[in-house]
Amino acid sequence: MALNRSTLYVTTDGGSTWREAIPYARANISDSSVGPVYFVGARYGWSAAWPNRLFRTTDGGWTWVMTQVQ
Repeated sequence: MALNRSTLYVTTDGGSTWREAIPYARANISDSSVGPVYFVGARYGWSAAWPNRLFRTTDGGWTWVMTQVQ
């Protein structure tokens, strides 16, 4: 789940509990937000954030790696 001016959240119990998938301080640089999220299959996904950051996951959204883009 991605919220406006926030970070990405992940759940493993159908939505009863949530945790930050990307720490807020990494996701919300300069009062921006992360999202939308695009998945190709169940494991591989991407999400962009301002300024010039791309996050990717290879485990269904449990962990995310940030890449600076030009």
